[in-house]
Amino acid sequence: MGLNRQHQIWTAIMGIFLLSLSIMIGFKVGESNIQAKRTRAREVGNAFAQQINRDLYNGLERVQSLEKMVYDNNGKVKNFKDSAKLLKRSYIDSIELLPHGTIKYAYPHPYGQVGVQLEDSQELGEILHSVVNSRKLTSFGPVVTRSGDRLLIIVDPVFLKNTHLWGYVIVTLKVPMVYESSLRSLERVDYDYQFYAERSMTNQHLDLIESSLPTGQDLKNPVSRTFVIGNRKWKLTLAPKKGWRSSKGLPSFILAASISSVIMIWLVNYLKTKERDEKLKELAYRDPLTGLYNRRGFIEELDKQLPQASCLTEVFLDLDDFKLINDLYGHSAGDLALQHLAAYLKKSFPPNSIIGRTGGDEFSVAIVNQDPAESQLMIEKAIGQKQCFEANETEVAFTISAGFAEYPNQGRGIQDLMAKADEALYAAKMAGKNQAFRYQPFMADLSREQLGFNVKQLAQGLPGEFLIYKADGDQKIIFANEHLIQLLGCRDYDDFIDFTKGSFKYFVHPDDRKQVADQIQKQIAEQKENRGSYDVHVIYRVKTKDGQIKRLVDLGRMIDNSNYGKVFFVFLEDQEKLAADRK
Repeated sequence: MGLNRQHQIWTAIMGIFLLSLSIMIGFKVGESNIQAKRTRAREVGNAFAQQINRDLYNGLERVQSLEKMVYDNNGKVKNFKDSAKLLKRSYIDSIELLPHGTIKYAYPHPYGQVGVQLEDSQELGEILHSVVNSRKLTSFGPVVTRSGDRLLIIVDPVFLKNTHLWGYVIVTLKVPMVYESSLRSLERVDYDYQFYAERSMTNQHLDLIESSLPTGQDLKNPVSRTFVIGNRKWKLTLAPKKGWRSSKGLPSFILAASISSVIMIWLVNYLKTKERDEKLKELAYRDPLTGLYNRRGFIEELDKQLPQASCLTEVFLDLDDFKLINDLYGHSAGDLALQHLAAYLKKSFPPNSIIGRTGGDEFSVAIVNQDPAESQLMIEKAIGQKQCFEANETEVAFTISAGFAEYPNQGRGIQDLMAKADEALYAAKMAGKNQAFRYQPFMADLSREQLGFNVKQLAQGLPGEFLIYKADGDQKIIFANEHLIQLLGCRDYDDFIDFTKGSFKYFVHPDDRKQVADQIQKQIAEQKENRGSYDVHVIYRVKTKDGQIKRLVDLGRMIDNSNYGKVFFVFLEDQEKLAADRK
C-alpha cells in the first residue's frame, strides 16, 4: 500500500532533511578531522623546527667556541689543529680562521673551502662588511662548491678586548647532512616538506633550500613554522603526503546516511501502518456510500462532544417512502437518493455538526452549541425543501421527515437523547410525513403498529379486487392485488401484466373501451369543484384468461401523486357476485 499525497510530501521533506543532515555531518566531521590534522601538522612542524634549530645551533656553537678561544688569547692562535679536531663533526666540512680577512688557519683543508670558493666573491665581501657593522654572527648559503658539494657558511667576527677587529671565524656545514636526520624523520611520519632560508643578512629573500617534492612542485595549503638562527630567518613548511583529505568524513557520512535510511524506513512503515489503521477506522466508523459517520462512528463522536457541549440538538431524519423509490427506480436510484440527502444535510447544518447515516434511510444530526430555537429553525428549513435528483434521466423527488430532542433539557445521556429524537421522528411520520416534530412526552405512548403495514399488505387485506393505474397517457397499471389477479385467471402479477399488456386500456373488454373512457371523462367534467380528487363509477366487461366474460363494477378515485402524476385508485366487484350477495 502506497502513502497518500500528504505523507509522500512529508517523507520527501524528511528524506531531503536527513540527506542534508548526513552530508553536513560528513562535511563537519571531515572538516574537523582536517583541522585536527592541521593542528597535528603544526605540532609536528614545531617539533622538527626545534630539532633543525638544534642541528644548526651545534654548528654555531663551534664557531662561537673558536671565537672565544681567539678572544681569550688576545688574538694569538694556539694549538689550532688540535682544537679544530676536537670541534670537527661529520657534518662540518671545514673550520677556518681569517686574521685580517685572510685565511691563515684551516682544517682539514689546507687552504679552506671559503678561500677556495669565495675569496673573490663580491657577496662574501658584502657579508663580511655587514658582519663587522653588526658585530654579530651570521650565516649564508648554501653555496655550491666546484666539486658539487652544498655548504652552509657561518661567519663570526672576532673583536679583541681593545675592540679592534682581529678577523673572522668561519665554519662550513655540509648540507643537507647537518639537518638530514630531522628531514628524513619528517618523511618517515608521512609528511612532505619544503625548507626555506633568507639568503643572507643583506638579502632577506627566502630561498627554497630543501624539498621532498620533485622540482617545480609546491605543497598545497601547507602549515609553516618560522624561526631565526644565525641572524637569518628560516621557514619549515609541511603537509601530509596524502594531502589534507579526511579519513573520517566519508565514513561519517555513510554512518549518518545509514542511520537516516533506518529512520526513513521506520517512518514509511509507521505512516503506512497509520494510514492502514486510519483506513480500518474509516471502514469501522464511516458509511462507504455517503462518507458520513455510520451509527458506531456517530455515537462515538457524539460521546466525545456531548460532555463539552453547553447545548445540543439531536435530530433523527429519514426519507419518506424510500422503499417506493427503490421499487420504482431501482436500488441504484435509492443509493443516489441517500447520497443526495447526505450532501444536502452537510450544506443545511453548521460545519461543527455531527452527521451520520445511522440506518438504511435514517440519518442523524447533532447540532452542537447552537441555541435550541435556532436549531429548530434550521431543521424546519431543511425539512421544508423538497428534494430532487436525477436517476436514469428521470427526475426523482422525495421529502424528509424529522424528529429532534434537546440536550440537556430533554435528555442527559446519548441513548436517552437518541431514543427521544427517534420517538419524535415516528410521531412526524404518523402525522403525515414531511414534517419536523420536537419531542414531547406524549410521543412515548404513540403506537407504531400502523407503520408496520406496507401498501401490498394493505391491498391484500382488502375484501375485494383492487387496481392502481395512471390516468394519463397509456394508462399504465401500477399495482393489482392478488384477488384481481385470480379473478382474471392469471398465475401471478407478471402473468397479469403480460395478459393485460400492462395497461388499463387492455384490461377492459374491447367493445367497452370507448364507452368506459367517455363515461370517466364525463363524470370528471361534472365535478366542477376541484378538490384535488375525482370520484368515478363505471361498469364494464373484462375477458378472463380462460375466455370467460365478467361484468365488473368500478369505484375509482383520481388523485395527484408526487411520483406518478394523476393516478386512479380503483375498487372492483364482480357484478354477478355482488347481485347474488344482495339476495
